[in-house]
Amino acid sequence: PKLQSAFDSLEQQRKKLLEELSVIPHEKLSTSPPGRWTVLHIVSHLIAGERTGLEYVKKKMLGVETVGNAGMYEQFKMLILILSQRLPFLKYNAPKIIVERTVVFSDLKSVEKEWVSLRLEWRKFLETLPDQYVNRKLFRHVVAGPLSMEQGLRFFGEHVRHHRPQIDALTKQ
Repeated sequence: PKLQSAFDSLEQQRKKLLEELSVIPHEKLSTSPPGRWTVLHIVSHLIAGERTGLEYVKKKMLGVETVGNAGMYEQFKMLILILSQRLPFLKYNAPKIIVERTVVFSDLKSVEKEWVSLRLEWRKFLETLPDQYVNRKLFRHVVAGPLSMEQGLRFFGEHVRHHRPQIDALTKQ
């Protein structure tokens, strides 16, 4: 149920964002000030992060018996991670692996198609995850390190939330 709740929240967030972006002209989604990402680039970056996360957890499942459970330390790391995503004055460079793996989609229709497909893959993975592995440290954040699946899903929501002001600023210009 915790994973279902976290996943459903992510899906609501994704649908709301794409619905709001659907009324923005393509030119606004595909242009930005010099040296800044476009809205399409930002959303493509979010997708690349989720895709990389899914590939990692699938790989980690191959050795799941050797992976420990998340505990208080991971809860503390998650709290710090949430704070780091929510404080507007903290700026980060995207991790190199995500930058390298980001395919910038040319239009919102392509973004939506890819994101829906990716979320279906996530759903299938989560539905087949045996209960005894739900609290295992299967997810890995590039800075925070190993986390549980629920924490990983929560991070994806925080990641969208972190980029939302950037998206809003570009669409309101």
